[in-house]
Amino acid sequence: MLQSTYFKKNPKLYIFLPLYYTLWSDLTISPNEMAVMEDLIQKQDWLNDEERKFLTDSLHSNEAPTSKQLKSWKKAIKQVKDKGHQSLTTLGLALVKEQANGQS
Repeated sequence: MLQSTYFKKNPKLYIFLPLYYTLWSDLTISPNEMAVMEDLIQKQDWLNDEERKFLTDSLHSNEAPTSKQLKSWKKAIKQVKDKGHQSLTTLGLALVKEQANGQS
């Protein structure tokens, strides 16, 4: 996920990383969790259609992250959490700022 062109083109997608990590940390996403996330994704008017599809597809079990990917997500989150960010929202925003740094 983090290596995708979508994340490279739009660092704002990092706002979703803490949510996806939380959802996938037990390696399954319930139908209710999936429905809530899909609804959240669809409501984001700043996402383009390709980004919406990418994020939605990433919720399905055939797209489950590997343990190596989960570890890389945790590492990225931990780096900003160690700077005092605690909620999923502030963690996501800090990741966006960190990844967007230096991009125009």
